[in-house]
Amino acid sequence: MVTESPLQYDVWIEEALRGVVKRALAMVEDCGLPGDHHFYLTFRTQEEGVSISPWTKQKYPDEMTIIIQHQYLNLRTDDRQLCLTLYFDGKQENLVIPFTAISSFADPSVNFGLQLKVPIKDNRDSHGEDDLELTETEKNSTEILEEKNDNKHLAPKRDLGEIITLDNFRKK
Repeated sequence: MVTESPLQYDVWIEEALRGVVKRALAMVEDCGLPGDHHFYLTFRTQEEGVSISPWTKQKYPDEMTIIIQHQYLNLRTDDRQLCLTLYFDGKQENLVIPFTAISSFADPSVNFGLQLKVPIKDNRDSHGEDDLELTETEKNSTEILEEKNDNKHLAPKRDLGEIITLDNFRKK
């Protein structure tokens, strides 16, 4: 059985990074893009909640990068997503992009960029067990780790923090 730590630092970091993206877009929603700032935003087009035209989805079946700079309208954000209108081949298109679909965000004017991970869907059953069976190698590794953990109390305690002088090793 794989146990999960309640201290999910990787998840917290991803949430914080997505918070930076949300905050930047919310500021632009309120005040517009200041100076030379502009955003490159890459998102997964197949992600749940993404709304783009069928022809755009056909042209970009997996991932798409948009630039938010001069020709955008109606930028709106909330806790879950951003909505905006962009022009593709002279045609207006409304886009809805959940923040969880964003895989990268950059503001080249200040040399800033983020790579974001795909949120992991929880595939556990009601008992918290993984749906996948462990391979024989994984079972053996797990048994070895459990055996090592069981034998921890047998290991002798050592004093750590020993101070040694480096005078003997210096060139004279």
